[in-house]
Amino acid sequence: MKHPPHNQYMKKISTFITVSTLAFLGAVTVHAQDAEVRPETRPMPVRAEMKEKREEVRALASTTRNEIKVKREEVRGEIKEKREEMRGEVKAMATATKAMMEEKRENLKSQIEAKKSELKEKKAEIKENASEKLASIVNESTQKLTNGINRLSEIKTKIETRVAKLETAGANVANAKTDLANAQTKIDAAKTAVSAVSSVQISSEKPKESAEALRTAIKAAQSSIKDAQGALSAIVASLKGLQGSVSGTTSASVQ
Repeated sequence: MKHPPHNQYMKKISTFITVSTLAFLGAVTVHAQDAEVRPETRPMPVRAEMKEKREEVRALASTTRNEIKVKREEVRGEIKEKREEMRGEVKAMATATKAMMEEKRENLKSQIEAKKSELKEKKAEIKENASEKLASIVNESTQKLTNGINRLSEIKTKIETRVAKLETAGANVANAKTDLANAQTKIDAAKTAVSAVSSVQISSEKPKESAEALRTAIKAAQSSIKDAQGALSAIVASLKGLQGSVSGTTSASVQ
């Protein structure tokens, strides 16, 4: 009986599968037997290898931590040393600065004291110079004022001579004589004022007050001399009228 073409085809496939399966099982069996015969050539398991790597990493990490710790301690020591060194330098600098400032303060104090002393000496010198100058002014002013009074006295003497001649010539000189007496009084007052100038006390401690006193005394003496001079000038003017009351010959002799 002939099988249909479909059945034959399925039979061929089944035979192929069976043969392939047996061949595969045979190859596996041979490989297993070969592995049992040479156990020393088997590769190290992955777990053991990973464990060994972990131990290596752990040891390396421990070593690194120790090195870091040692390095950290070294750095801390260096930082501490530098800090102490800087503190010492700052302290030394502060001490030096304080000493320098103290020295500068003392120098400045000495300079100020020297300036004060110099200024004091300068003031004393100025006062002394001022007192000397004032004393010189007293002497010069007294001499000039005295010379003025002497001239007034000379003028008065000449006027007295003219009055005497006019009286001899017959002129009425009573008023002239009275005016001469008043002029003499004023001349005497001027002399007293000039003496006041020469008596001004010059103080080197108070030159300003001394100068003011001298200025006042000189002004008073000048005023007194001016009054005496005015009195004499008035007498001279009055004598001109008296001369006209006498004869021409007598008038000429009075001149």
